[in-house]
Amino acid sequence: MQRIMLIKHPVPPWEWRWGDAGIVDGQFSRRLLTLWHALDFETQIGLGKRFGDMKAVEFWGTLAARWTAFPWNDYVKTTIAISDGISLATQVDTVERNVNPNHAGSVFLNYFSPEFTLANPQYDELELVFSIHHRSGLYGLIAKATAGSQFGTIGLRYHF
Repeated sequence: MQRIMLIKHPVPPWEWRWGDAGIVDGQFSRRLLTLWHALDFETQIGLGKRFGDMKAVEFWGTLAARWTAFPWNDYVKTTIAISDGISLATQVDTVERNVNPNHAGSVFLNYFSPEFTLANPQYDELELVFSIHHRSGLYGLIAKATAGSQFGTIGLRYHF
């Protein structure tokens, strides 16, 4: 995650190591509060099913902060968000165990998801969402797991 987010030993996308696993998920979110007409605070719950080399079903709940005020929003409505919370999987997939030097793992881990969205301002109830779906042990604080799993995701969000 640190390498993808260009924090520690950055790696460009063409050098990322892609696994043979994926996830299909659905989420429900609700805005709780807006500050300065620009910063939204939201709750989110989600359910996902992994496939390929990973088989678990995953549930998560988060709090998110979303920035909505960009100068180009009249042309392309854009938001960026950071979500953090808890993740519960129905099993510890072997892939998650193998990325930890001590083969630690847990069905309960931290959930973290940076995302950005794009929408047509005339139809802003429908957004294109790009995110990283990440779960880990918070540098070993949870179950001595120093790594976990992550998926690059693309999806659609509809605002009711």
